Amino acid sequence: MGMILNHIDSRMASLMLACFLILGTASALADGARESNGHAADTAAFTIDLYAQLAGAQDGNLFFSPVSIQTALAMPYAGAHGVTAEQMAKALHYQAPVDRLNEACAGFLHLLNDAPKDRPYQLIVANALWCQQGLALRPDFSQLVQKTYGAGLQPVDLVRAPDQACRTINDWAAKQTRDKIKDVIGRDILTPNTRLVLTNVVYFKSKWATEFAKGATVDGAFHLTADKSVETRLMNQTTALGYFESEDLQLVEMPYVKGPLSMIVLLPRKVDGLRGLEKTLTVEKVEGWLKGKKSEDVSVTLPKFTFDARCMLASTLQKMGMTEAFDQAKADFSGIAATPLYLSAIIHKAFVAVDEEGTEAAAATVVIGGTFGLGDIVGKTKTFRADHPFMFLILHNGTGKIMFAGRLVDPKTKG
Repeated sequence: MGMILNHIDSRMASLMLACFLILGTASALADGARESNGHAADTAAFTIDLYAQLAGAQDGNLFFSPVSIQTALAMPYAGAHGVTAEQMAKALHYQAPVDRLNEACAGFLHLLNDAPKDRPYQLIVANALWCQQGLALRPDFSQLVQKTYGAGLQPVDLVRAPDQACRTINDWAAKQTRDKIKDVIGRDILTPNTRLVLTNVVYFKSKWATEFAKGATVDGAFHLTADKSVETRLMNQTTALGYFESEDLQLVEMPYVKGPLSMIVLLPRKVDGLRGLEKTLTVEKVEGWLKGKKSEDVSVTLPKFTFDARCMLASTLQKMGMTEAFDQAKADFSGIAATPLYLSAIIHKAFVAVDEEGTEAAAATVVIGGTFGLGDIVGKTKTFRADHPFMFLILHNGTGKIMFAGRLVDPKTKG
């Protein structure tokens, strides 16, 4: 995730965060697990709020990382004061005091990073702080982002050599995400006003606990609407999965191999039922569905898909109540530096690929400131045929945090 804060005076300095969140797990730090679990409800609430805003404002596929956005913005939030801090806390669902929030973020990062090195999935969590040469950060803020978020200080010349700085930051982000997230920071973002770039990188790749046989993947229709469809590749398998059903929807939980992560697929029963699901979605409903699931033999049909998504979040967060942080005259980020700073734009970029083997996902958020063969048990098998628009979540079961959220409207769309 990336965030840029700018000076309010004529010299205008900027703070930018580029954030990618990596999904992974660990058996590690019990304290970190407890602390993170305590904030899972906050992340879920933020996910539902943000999803509603984004789903209502745009058509097509959608994918984002709520944890990434919350975590990245927690850094400048640590330097916010007054109404600016209050509005950020409300919009981002930071319920704990700032010091406890920082502890929770640090605990969760440790939980992810301390996973065994021989784990059967890829996990990358990396942070860096790119600072304009000569910019004086408050010592306590600098120490906080380095100690709590592991954001080591990387001096760059954002003012006199913006092209090189842009390449350096983008190359770093692309490397951390195996080239899945590229060009997060556009040259137009690194203006003469840019002074600080905070980057949090997130990358996750894992196989399914039970992979789909490639020979069972066939061409089939994915119904975009009741009267329109596209032909795509549909994966098929029958296996034991967590399953829930109601009059209006079906849910399956598809775990990843040897880890606490799983994909939750929410499938409306009606081809055109996604919009209705989205409009009535609440944290309580999702929690109830997850608690109501039980192990069933499920015949699953799921499309293969790969797409990336990009959304501008500044106006969205302002609609969610976070207005003052974007106001040059009112923003208070005085805990970051002595120079007045404010936010001018936030860009979130994400990538997801689902196939027979598993899932690969990455996300980046840039905040710019005005500085994944039926057997002989057919009679007992539940049928889950995701051949029309659906929602999906990638959940960290160890803490209950929603790592990624999205919807698939058209599997043929790449972007």
